[in-house]
Amino acid sequence: PTAEEIPSCFAIESSSYPADEAASLQSLQYRQANALPYFQCAISNEDEIIGFVCSTRCHEFEEESMTTHHPDGAFLAIHSVVVSHPYRRKGFASTMLKYYVKHIEEEQSSIQSIVLL
Repeated sequence: PTAEEIPSCFAIESSSYPADEAASLQSLQYRQANALPYFQCAISNEDEIIGFVCSTRCHEFEEESMTTHHPDGAFLAIHSVVVSHPYRRKGFASTMLKYYVKHIEEEQSSIQSIVLL
């Protein structure tokens, strides 16, 4: 997503998780700016973002993994797999996650492990 599209992603995130679990707008902006290859959106036929998967790389899974991105980290921490309400319960999240993991495995051989947080 572009920086201008992050508010749309935030709206989906906010409606998908409880307030204490949803990523903040600032967190999504950070991930877009620093970990863009790991922030992928699903787009409708009307060019609307209907869901996304976003992750950061880390050296180990710990609290810091939620707020930082280490481009050379051996592990990929998936933070969000979310779909806009009208598209839920139709298999979009599963399809997005399968495509995302397949793409990462094919394109990012330096990642040793992927974890859904």
